[in-house]
Amino acid sequence: MRRIHYISEFADSLSPEDIESITRVSEANNARDGITGMLMASGQLFFQLIEGPDEAVDALYERILVDQRHKNVMVLGDERGDLQRQCPDWAMRKVDLSLDAAVRSEPLKVILEASAAQFRILRNLVSTLERAMWRQLIEAEAEELDRFVKEQVDQSGSQPPGARD
Repeated sequence: MRRIHYISEFADSLSPEDIESITRVSEANNARDGITGMLMASGQLFFQLIEGPDEAVDALYERILVDQRHKNVMVLGDERGDLQRQCPDWAMRKVDLSLDAAVRSEPLKVILEASAAQFRILRNLVSTLERAMWRQLIEAEAEELDRFVKEQVDQSGSQPPGARD
């Protein structure tokens, strides 16, 4: 069995009716595929738990990644093995915090929003590190090329092509 917890941002605004429709379709598909789970919507964020047979959850998660309603999908947890289902009776349970009592849902909204903000920060840090790595690699390759050219010049006793006195 596999269980994935993820958070994502709405690519576009979704109404409560849109979220209800997503839940109905997901419930039917999940029941067919042996998947159980929960979908929480808050403001512009989804939090979802999906669990079931490895292959079915893999296929569902791949569909989620290309679903145009999601952006910035971030896995919070990914488990495999002999797991007990957390949502054994729910093919898909919807929790729409935007419709819930503000006092009860506020802590969950804050957690979801903080998780999304942390994901954006982490994504920016990773991007910065990747650019720095490429810059270092390019500089190292350029230094290696300079050494090679110098060695060739030293061995031949002539100047490199395009060099002037």
